[in-house]
Parts: sequence; structure tokens; C-alpha cells
Amino acid sequence: MNNISLKSARVGFVDGKESATNMPNYYVNKSQQSNGDHEVHTIGCSHIAASNDRLQLGNHPTCQSAVESAKKHFNQVSGCYHCANTSHTSKDRLVAAE
Repeated sequence: MNNISLKSARVGFVDGKESATNMPNYYVNKSQQSNGDHEVHTIGCSHIAASNDRLQLGNHPTCQSAVESAKKHFNQVSGCYHCANTSHTSKDRLVAAE
């Protein structure tokens, strides 16, 4: 019997195939921030780039492992302040205009 509870599982895509997992699905923005960072986001974050400006990193148990995966593509990577805060290393934070 499968140990995954479908009530609490998230549906993600790994290698283009749908899979149920408790791990969040991460993406990295292709475009860099003004400070040079490529930000890692979870799906559903309001700060994630448009689908044509991001790379799928897949499901990861932590944002730190997603950041490590993103570093295979970009040298300067940071977690999003809003959705991957424990991996947010950027000293420059964008302040939303009031």
C-alpha cells in the first residue's frame, strides 16, 4: 500500500510526468535581479517569473536543495524572500513601491 496521503500530497511534475509528493515544486528565474541573483521560487509564489522566463528544478525536500540544483545553471542564486526565505541570501532587498 502506498504511504502517501493524497489529502496532504501536492501534485507536481517530474520530468514532465505528474507525480504526487509532499515536496514543493521549485523553479529558478532565468532573468537575474538587479543585484545579479537568480531567484528560486515555489510554484504559486506571486514573485515567480513567467513560464517562459524560468527553469523547473523539480520537487525538493528543502529550498536549500533547490538552490543547490539551481547553481548547476547559474552562479549567483538566492531563495525568494517570500517563498524560500531560509535560502534567501541576498543583501539587497527590493522594496515594493507604496
